Amino acid sequence: MSTAKEFIENIYGVETWKILPDLDEEDIWNLIQEYHKANPSILDTIKKEYKRKEAKGWDKIYLFLDLHETVIYPDYNNKEPIKFYEHAKECLQFLSKIKEIELGFYTCSYPNEIEKYKIYFEELDIKIIHINNNEDVSDTRYGYYKDKPYFSLVFENKAGWNSENDWLPVFNWFKEYYSEKI
Repeated sequence: MSTAKEFIENIYGVETWKILPDLDEEDIWNLIQEYHKANPSILDTIKKEYKRKEAKGWDKIYLFLDLHETVIYPDYNNKEPIKFYEHAKECLQFLSKIKEIELGFYTCSYPNEIEKYKIYFEELDIKIIHINNNEDVSDTRYGYYKDKPYFSLVFENKAGWNSENDWLPVFNWFKEYYSEKI
């Protein structure tokens, strides 16, 4: 494992040290972690997908969401009240108002649970259009979508989504992007 100084030199260049105060290894690692909390890599993916959408002239962004450990806290006994991660509900309510965004569940929950979540989300003004499929996009010469739905973006804890840290910067990005469009 590299030292914090080597890590920063590799990522940001040697000149970075001229603008940083005298920090010890722990302070540097804490600074790196705080930076990545505020700028998660999912933002790069979101920006890339919006550029692709614009370049191709597409009219939709399909955002699929895992539920447990991504949008809501897990409930292993199916008896706890549904609890959203901080900023998740507000972000999804905001996104539900944007015509070019369609939300979908990407979950292995049982059908009866999915129906319960869909109704609950709708009561909160979160519009879920797709559930584990996307009938808007059919097979093309580039992709087969019968067994895996097409989506532009997926928020999934097992694919790197960090529910504790990613919701706020992602919500802020969407609010800024759409501030003059809605």
